[in-house]
Amino acid sequence: MILAGDTSTGYCTVALCQCDKNKPSCIPISTMGLDSRHLHSERLLEAVEGVLEKAGTELQSLSCLAVTTGPGSFTGLRVGLSFWKGLALALQLPLVSVPTLDALARMNAFPQGTLVPLLDARMKEVFGAVYRFQKGCREKIVPDQAASVDFFIEAALSATAPLVFLGDGAQRYASEIRSRAPEAMIAEVHCGLPRADAVAAEALDLWLTQTEHNPAYAVPLYHRLSQAEQAKEAAGTKAATPEKHRP
Repeated sequence: MILAGDTSTGYCTVALCQCDKNKPSCIPISTMGLDSRHLHSERLLEAVEGVLEKAGTELQSLSCLAVTTGPGSFTGLRVGLSFWKGLALALQLPLVSVPTLDALARMNAFPQGTLVPLLDARMKEVFGAVYRFQKGCREKIVPDQAASVDFFIEAALSATAPLVFLGDGAQRYASEIRSRAPEAMIAEVHCGLPRADAVAAEALDLWLTQTEHNPAYAVPLYHRLSQAEQAKEAAGTKAATPEKHRP
């Protein structure tokens, strides 16, 4: 069984899934969600205990843990990854790191077309990527990064139709998307909230194809400095620049 979690957005989810490495398949057994605005390790532990109790199983029955590593909320990723790493080390289990946008692409897969998940990064930017689906197979054609919504619209305009945008970034910049890509669809809000069962399904594929899942090496994928770090960097640059004096 895989126990998976996501803390990258304002809504945290935890899921316990029964996975078969031979088929492969990943079936949700128990799930739980909680508001992550005041997220801390105690609440995550309560959620984990809740899904295990609901499923009638224990931590010792787990084979693997999985968690989203970003992009997303800096605080959510930091708290969530710290918790899941600690749990994996305590249980001596592998921890599979799943990019948040890949989990969203897994949730919203379709036979053919282009998917653009966008998470609001503030400061007039979004975290996003572009995925192309052909005959049910997924290919990432624009990698995860922080950029303007115009960048992702431009990148997706020449891709295979239909074109679907989702996530709170797509909701925030819906008018820009509709203006520049009138044929595009903007998915409903719930489609842009990562589900832990999708994290588990994505993790199963990674578990089967990659060999290194040591929790000690799991790191968050921020794709941008935090606002505090940017301010510190700007202050350092300003201090290092000599003032010009008039003769």
